[in-house]
Amino acid sequence: MKPTLWLVRHGATELNKADGERVRGHLQLPLTDKGQKQALRIGAHLSKFPVDSIYHSDLQHAAETAKIISHITGAQVHPDRDLRTWDPGAHEGQKVRDVMPILKHLAHRQPNVATPGGESFHAWAKKFLPKLDKHLDELKRRGGHRVLVTHGRNIELAQSYLSGRRKKLDHKYLLDKKYLGPPGSALPVEVDGDEWKAGEVTTGGGEKQ
Repeated sequence: MKPTLWLVRHGATELNKADGERVRGHLQLPLTDKGQKQALRIGAHLSKFPVDSIYHSDLQHAAETAKIISHITGAQVHPDRDLRTWDPGAHEGQKVRDVMPILKHLAHRQPNVATPGGESFHAWAKKFLPKLDKHLDELKRRGGHRVLVTHGRNIELAQSYLSGRRKKLDHKYLLDKKYLGPPGSALPVEVDGDEWKAGEVTTGGGEKQ
């Protein structure tokens, strides 16, 4: 069994509703009943693998997701502020459909320009990507299965980075939800020597992707 890093998107919150999804940003949000069930489902899936540790964003919805997975798998949890999503500043709480064009423009055209009251795309990426590298390199040396519970933007950034061979970003993945699984889904990244391969997104069964 190849070493694998599982990138898990936190379970759903009240702001994840499809008919009026709003930007979560750095808000501290509890999981809804649906979000708890999503975490239970992906936890049950991950229990099939020898998960030895779970690292998670310190935001409430990611922490709750990680604790549910930990309860099922028995793996120890480790909070990490650098696994937080991009800080959208004043855009928090606004409708995703209104904010997404702004964030896409910043990511693609002005990556060093901060969001109002938040941070720039590059400032965020410079925190998250070194942590992603760290976990991939440790798995290469030690083997095993490890879980990172993080956010949708982070998983998109990881896909972009891995597609660019960890040297540049493949911008087609950035802020494009067609490459992103729903809340409570997981993207497995297999590590094979100096190579790595992102697999298929899974919800653990029972939910459309």
